[in-house]
Amino acid sequence: MSNTANSIADLRKSYERAELSEEASHADPLRQFGQWLDEAIAGQSPSRTR
Repeated sequence: MSNTANSIADLRKSYERAELSEEASHADPLRQFGQWLDEAIAGQSPSRTR
């Protein structure tokens, strides 16, 4: 693989930490959003919009 292909592959993120299912979600969408926001802040997610 070329250096460019390797560097692009290094940018990939794993989204396997949590699942998105009805059983794992809050019935209240605002509570669900709050949980996701807290997890993103705690994980220092670089993909958040500034």
